[in-house]
Amino acid sequence: MAAMVRIPALVLALTLVLPGLAGAEGEEPAERAAPAPTPWAAMRGKQCKKQRWRWTAIDSKHRRVRERVPGSVMLALNWLAAHQSKNGSWEAAGFHKWLDGEPHAPERPLDSPGLGRALYDTGVTGLALTAFLVAGWDGTGTHAFDNVVRKGLTHLRMSQDEKGRFGEAGTSPAKHRLPDDRDYDYGATLTGRASWSYNQACATLAMIEAAALTGDAGWIKCAQHAIDYAEIMRAPYFVWGYGEKPDQCNTSVTTWMMLALGTARLVNEAAQKAKEEPPFEIHEVAFLGVRSWLERKTDPDTGIVGYATRGQISSRNLDSASRYQPADGAPLAAAGLVMRRLLGDRLVAGDVAARTLRDRTSRHFDDVDLVYWHLGALGLHAVGGSMWKKWSAPVEERIVASQRRRDPKDRMFHGSWDPLDAWGTAGGRIYSTAINALTLMTRIRYEGKGR
Repeated sequence: MAAMVRIPALVLALTLVLPGLAGAEGEEPAERAAPAPTPWAAMRGKQCKKQRWRWTAIDSKHRRVRERVPGSVMLALNWLAAHQSKNGSWEAAGFHKWLDGEPHAPERPLDSPGLGRALYDTGVTGLALTAFLVAGWDGTGTHAFDNVVRKGLTHLRMSQDEKGRFGEAGTSPAKHRLPDDRDYDYGATLTGRASWSYNQACATLAMIEAAALTGDAGWIKCAQHAIDYAEIMRAPYFVWGYGEKPDQCNTSVTTWMMLALGTARLVNEAAQKAKEEPPFEIHEVAFLGVRSWLERKTDPDTGIVGYATRGQISSRNLDSASRYQPADGAPLAAAGLVMRRLLGDRLVAGDVAARTLRDRTSRHFDDVDLVYWHLGALGLHAVGGSMWKKWSAPVEERIVASQRRRDPKDRMFHGSWDPLDAWGTAGGRIYSTAINALTLMTRIRYEGKGR
């Protein structure tokens, strides 16, 4: 299978441009301005042209849904741009305090604002930046979104310490219930987890994306520092968990770290094929650890990768678990597909994990599970064929239909998604909007069978 490759020069039609986001005097208006060409885009220009054609060649059965996707993404990006804080970050617990980069006090109390926790500000900042980068704005142009990206990347770089960690270390105050606590020494609920591990993974991914798209030496150095820190975080000879060199590793944190390191690996592969110098130095031993983890923790009959032990499924936030049916293993089967794809495995429709997602899909469209939808989209896109089409169409339909878009004048919510899944109380509205935008862009982000 061809390596998955980003399309940084994709031009999405702007359907809504926020007041106050216009460029400087004399610039092309934001409504018509396209992302500026970058070295990475120029290197793959022919391929970009081919993939844009494949993006528009959509079968008539799902045309209505897929033609709405770009508009939904642009609404989301406009909303994210409006609620970026002045220092360039996004605040999970305080998005409503900012409008167009300035302090904002809502005229009346917000109904169901969807606030998360400040602990995850670095993580949602990384997710939001990745959404802009995937859509083609890398901070090098004059578009209003380029300014958003520059501010966000600068914030991340300024927050990186001498070890390579982004933001402050923090522990989760929430309780998480594990369906099976046989192999945990600290009981059926977990508190005080080093949840900044997710922040680090998301921020690392964003910086890798920016470095690859721009070739900027500063971003490359920052990304490399984060890649090196990933090796410090990893348990010796194994994978990742909460904090540095954890005693207990888990599939959840490992998946997000693999999304970052796997992307860096894909960037290096693309550079080598173009006879360019790879921008990153990657510790390949980490991928051996991931392979070992998958071999030990995957159920051979279902493809489900156990959370910490074979057969164990994901934890749930106790403050939101009552709103959802008990978790099953489908999200962890999706995580396994994603990790194996990033390791270079060839995925086919007969894969047991792909069949698990196919067989359990219907029950997951009633409950909202944004992380599962995102990982499932990434994994099944690599499988391709009818399985990808049958799975992606209802997911995209559900995401687009649930976007807040009834009142364009309502700038506090219009274009965002309510954080109604099991992790919405952590990342809040910034998280739900960024991850849904990324899910909708799966088909334009990667090259593979799923087009």
